[in-house]
Amino acid sequence: MLPRCEMFKEIIFTPRIICFNESFVTLGKQSVKNKPVAIIWHEGMAGRSKSDIISTLYKFRLFDRDAKEITLWLDNCAAQNKNWALYCFFIYLINSAEVNLNLLKIKYLQTGHTFMSADSFHHQVEKSLKQTGKVLDFDDFKKSNSSRVEVFEMNLNDFYDFADFSSRFKMNKIIPKPYLANFVEVQFKMESKNLFYKTKFSGELIELIFLLAKQFKSDLPKPTIRLAPKGIKKERKAKLLQKLQEMAQFGRIKRSRKL
Repeated sequence: MLPRCEMFKEIIFTPRIICFNESFVTLGKQSVKNKPVAIIWHEGMAGRSKSDIISTLYKFRLFDRDAKEITLWLDNCAAQNKNWALYCFFIYLINSAEVNLNLLKIKYLQTGHTFMSADSFHHQVEKSLKQTGKVLDFDDFKKSNSSRVEVFEMNLNDFYDFADFSSRFKMNKIIPKPYLANFVEVQFKMESKNLFYKTKFSGELIELIFLLAKQFKSDLPKPTIRLAPKGIKKERKAKLLQKLQEMAQFGRIKRSRKL
């Protein structure tokens, strides 16, 4: 939530702006060389629907477009990290000229074993924010972590609406039927419009033809850019601004008394 001004009791009980942070943290030896990447936005711009989360993945991939092979570890959240719109986006991305990817692997954490390197990073961010004290906007947020993290703010033209081009007809005819809940690993390969999945990490890859016939025969279209921000209610904005003005006025009076 922003602003963060824990020293002012008034602001704690005032409806503030919800902020979102999608983190990308490298594993192993690479984590020493590469800083974590934090992609941030607030509820006035967008929410955390599947298209919003996919948009952050798009932003991240365009930031680092030269890698030939990438493995992402994600949790099993169906609404955000395990859905057909996301898989359609990966098919679009790996077959586009926007990146140099040859192979993209998505691996899912086992249910009940949710600790990952991003958790340590989130702890570091929270610690930095507490040490900073007063964090009013994204500029303050960036300064509080500037030495240890790359921060990218999502703008309106960074958000897209991603379509689901999967064919339920095709998948209903497959035996055994592929269920997203059973996927533990999914792979996408350049020059292929199929996905390859495993239901066990030690199992064999299964090729899945899942796109609608029209999209399978032609290139997937570029996602549609969003034209308007989500926005917040005027009443919330007005109340927040009023409280901030009151705090600023209180601060000026307090300083003048000391003088």
